[in-house]
Amino acid sequence: MRTLKTLLTAIKRGMDFEDARDALHALGPEAAAAILKEAGRADARVLPVLVMVLADTVYPPALPAMRQWLDHEDEEGVVGPAIYALNQATAAKLDVDAIYGHRRALAAAAEQLAARWDAGENHAPSEEAWLAAQLAKRRAAVEEVPPPDPDISAAERDSLRERLIRLNTTTREWALPRRHALDLAATRRALPIYESVVPGDRRLRDAIAAVAAFLAGELDEDALEAHEEPVRAALREADRIADYNKVYRRYRRPAFKAAAHAAQAVLYLVRLSSGSRLQPMHYSRYALAYSGAGFEAVEAELDWQLAEMDAS
Repeated sequence: MRTLKTLLTAIKRGMDFEDARDALHALGPEAAAAILKEAGRADARVLPVLVMVLADTVYPPALPAMRQWLDHEDEEGVVGPAIYALNQATAAKLDVDAIYGHRRALAAAAEQLAARWDAGENHAPSEEAWLAAQLAKRRAAVEEVPPPDPDISAAERDSLRERLIRLNTTTREWALPRRHALDLAATRRALPIYESVVPGDRRLRDAIAAVAAFLAGELDEDALEAHEEPVRAALREADRIADYNKVYRRYRRPAFKAAAHAAQAVLYLVRLSSGSRLQPMHYSRYALAYSGAGFEAVEAELDWQLAEMDAS
């Protein structure tokens, strides 16, 4: 069984962020105090995942540290989770889901929450009440066994590594319009996965059409940005219904996680930024994997993406 010490070593050696996050949660809420202590002396390799784990459950003794982390230089890895945690501890909630990827909105939210905290607006429960609630959630999670994980295995993912490296290195220097065209083509192929789970929902379809119109010069940037929040809402809804079980590290409704991955692909697509390069393609494959299509289908999708890359 893994301990906090062995996990910290694994994280320093490059353990996947989400795998580390899940493994730290698996230590149970009783480990939160030790995780907070380690976060106080962690380096840049370790700190983001420790902050994320503490923020996930809004551990009350971590909130003063979260206030300090609002000023951290790592906006995405540290400031973002700190914003989430402090927002949960205030009465008037900000729409923090809408700020990720937007530096100005992130900075504004951090400033607002810092002011609220400094003014004494802290509505967090006691550590004892928090622990009792977390243990109750854990007992409920143990009792409800989710279905098998449809995602491809670690060994199967590793077998795709060389092809993924080629996809990344080949497109690295491409001009943005060329990249976006490839992302658009890949994301269109993931749309049926979403619509099979959420029939009649046009938010992703309309956003994809808007991106195509924007790239063709038929739509302005403001009209395109108007699709971002509806897609983000679709992502939140699908993720909520997917319902991740931290004990078994599986989703109770994996089809909705497939839908969430498709929505995430479209969200990256709508942003049309250099920072989201290849993410629509990656999340389109993740959607396929969680749909239960199997490794051969995911491999074939990557090969299709490579063929499209070579032909463009």
